[in-house]
Amino acid sequence: MLAWQKPHLLLLDEPTNHLDLDMRDALTIALEEYTGAVVIVSHDRSLIRAVADELWLVADGNAKLFDGDLEDYKVWIETRRPRETVQAKPEKPAQPAAPKINRKAVQSKLARLETELNKAQTELADITRQLGDPATYAECSSDFIANLNVRRELMEGKVASLEESWLEMEMSLEGAA
Repeated sequence: MLAWQKPHLLLLDEPTNHLDLDMRDALTIALEEYTGAVVIVSHDRSLIRAVADELWLVADGNAKLFDGDLEDYKVWIETRRPRETVQAKPEKPAQPAAPKINRKAVQSKLARLETELNKAQTELADITRQLGDPATYAECSSDFIANLNVRRELMEGKVASLEESWLEMEMSLEGAA
């Protein structure tokens, strides 16, 4: 008879924005006390700062240990963005200087983006849960399962796009400070 063993690896890929402060604190404490390895996929920087011992960079089809913290990651994103833009788009003529941003409008857009991102992450988590449930395969048609896979791919793309937009707006807000 095998004794129950605690898993050595835990994957946390759930939105944390909907949690109240007490639940966020409880999650942080639980993750800090957990003795196994935890892979966290999150845009919640405060959670990452609180519990992550190391950061891994997933880019260009590779995953490698990131030598730095979240601020270094932000700099990496900023230095990479112009290179990606140049590779993706032909060079444009010089534009006049951008007008000063309206902080209130950006914060409002940022709040709407966060709401939309939370909804998309919740829907993606629900689809992922359905696809991970053996009952789905036993009780549902192959067309339904194929549709779930298509929806998952679409939602993954939407979440990635919303996260990128959110990061850009957050950076523009920080740059205006």
